[in-house]
Order: sequence, then structure tokens, then C-alpha cells
Amino acid sequence: MHASPGHLRRVSQSAQDDSIVAMRPARSVQVERSWVDAPQLPAHPRVMTPLELAASVARLGLAVMRRRMAEGPLLPGWSWRFELCAALARDEFAGLWRLDVPARRAHVEATPIFSRALARVVSEPIDLGGVPGRSFVPRADVSGAVVLYLHGGAYEICSVHTHRELIARITRAAKSRTLAIDYRLAPEHPFPAAVDDCYAAYRALLASGVDPRQLVLAGDSAGGALALAVLLRARDAGDPLPAGAALLSPAVDLAIDGAGLSPNERYDYLTREMFRAWGTSSLGGADPHHPWAAPLHANLAGLPPLLLQVGGAELLLDPVTLFAERARAAGVDATLDVHPGMIPVWHMFATLAPECRRAIRDIGTFIRRVVDVTRTTDA
Repeated sequence: MHASPGHLRRVSQSAQDDSIVAMRPARSVQVERSWVDAPQLPAHPRVMTPLELAASVARLGLAVMRRRMAEGPLLPGWSWRFELCAALARDEFAGLWRLDVPARRAHVEATPIFSRALARVVSEPIDLGGVPGRSFVPRADVSGAVVLYLHGGAYEICSVHTHRELIARITRAAKSRTLAIDYRLAPEHPFPAAVDDCYAAYRALLASGVDPRQLVLAGDSAGGALALAVLLRARDAGDPLPAGAALLSPAVDLAIDGAGLSPNERYDYLTREMFRAWGTSSLGGADPHHPWAAPLHANLAGLPPLLLQVGGAELLLDPVTLFAERARAAGVDATLDVHPGMIPVWHMFATLAPECRRAIRDIGTFIRRVVDVTRTTDA
């Protein structure tokens, strides 16, 4: 069953009905629009200076404006700012797709970030169970929550550095001490290397004296799947489980072959071919149906409260929706928050598009709520 971007209806799985929850959007008729043509990355990209990057964004912004004047928004409801973000992401990933893995990593690591959010947190290097990373703490108004954040990037690119602005925003929204790690990447370190690193970091946090009732896992895309793998592994090992997990556009099924994805290729900057290739690369020949690689097919009983955020214009809309349904059927307090018209990890565009910021505020609310509820219940 497929869902398409459209109107959002909110309903609650929990009898308390005080959490952030949503159901899949209703179908709507879409008008075919065309993407603007944007310059693509050369085979061996040179890192742009801030001035060159600003000029490139301005050129693409003008192209988006002209196309919108002629055809209207690509997706009804998209603001000019958000359509610009979507066009930038689509062009970026189309260019990255033509590069080898080292060049992809070099490009994303060198991309500059302009945001005041980074100045509002203090960040320092850390080591968790032998896994390097960084801590992020708000300069003011810190709660007792501790967040272990796992970045996305298809298991093969990105890092704490590339995700530092998003992590800083979540840190401020949750008023938490956030610890983010650089787990090993594929294809040099295939499955389950990343899971091993994330689990080692989780165990190190517990060993350091962090109260699991104050601990929340969070992650985007592949990082969201890794957070679920840590929960499953910790549950099976008899470890204390955290207060909850916040998952942003989680890649819940590496076994996916493209057929189980939503029909949103008109809007998503990722493609079915990319999903298939990343699954093959990250698994390194391992069973794609292993529960740590495909939480969608795992036994989900006993997991802590989950917040699953997914965009209504994502290819992953259907798999994430199905995961939420299966989690609820297993007795998990799983809350699904579908944001109409949003693309994968739209939270990353919060600086350019204000409509992306509500999802980050909701994550902060969820983290503070599950920590407070768990602490109060167990007191």
C-alpha cells in the first residue's frame, strides 16, 4: 500500500494521547512539474569557497523562481525556500552519485555550514568505548537528558562534522548533553562494524554511570536504523534500555529492492538505484534480512517509546509507516509523525527553510517527555 504527499491527519496509538503522533497522509492528485536544470559536480570536485557557494545557491534560487512562475511549485505546498533546498539536495546527490566513495566523503566533509546554531552550543572531542566523537552541550538551560546521536549517510559517507548543525539544533531543542560518534563506514568496514561501534558507545555510556532512564538514542537515515539495531542488540543482551529513541527518516530495511518504496521519486532527492547500491555496499555479503540490518522485519517487542519522523515526499514513507504499525502491534509505544511534502532528513535545511524547524522542536519535546516520564515512573 502506497501513500503520497498530502494532507496530514494526527491520531494517537497511546491511550494517553499526549505524545507527538501522526498517521499517513491522504492521497492527493499531483500535477506534473519539472525540476530546474542545475550545474552538477564535476568528476573530481573542487571545494567551493563560501562566496562561490553563495553564488551557486543564488543561481539555483533564480532558476527555481523562474520555473515556479511558469509552472507553479513542484509539489503543492512547497515554499520557494523549501523547493530551493530540495533542488540543492537533488543536484548534490546526483553529483555525488557519479563519484567514488573517497571523493564523496571529501566533498561532504568540506562543504561549509553557515548557522548561528553552532555558536549556541559547546562542543568537545570524546571517546566512547574506543569510538571517537564529539559532545554538544547548550550554553544555557541544560536538562538532565543525555542523547546518543548516530549520524546518517548511507553507512558510507558523512560524520559528526557534516551533521554538526543538526546535532546542535537537536541539543538545544532537547536541552540535552548530546554525544555523537563517528562509527566505522562501509565499504571498508561492512556490516556489522557500524552496529558494533554504536553498541560499544552505548555500553560505554552505561558503564560511565549514565542513568538509562535519562538516556535517549537518536539518529537520521542510516543512523536511525543503527539506533534501532542498538536497541535490539541491547534488549537481546539483557542490557538496560534507554528512555526512548527519536528516529529521523530511518532506513528501516536494507533488504528493500525498490518495490517496497513509496512512489515519490518526483520529489525525493534519493533514488531506488541509490538504495539498492547502498544496501549492497554496506552489507558486504551479509544477510540483508538480519534484524540489525532490516529492523522492519525484526521482533520489536520490548522496545522503549519511539518517535518516527518521516516526510510525506520520501521514498521511505511506506516502509517507515509499516515499521510503526508493526511496532505498535508488538506493544511498543511507537509514534509516527508524517510531515507533508517533506523530503529525507528535511531537518538539515532548518537554516534556509523555517518550516523544517517544527520537526526539531518536536524531537526536543519527545526527548524531554520520555526522560521525565521514565524518571517519574521509576522513582
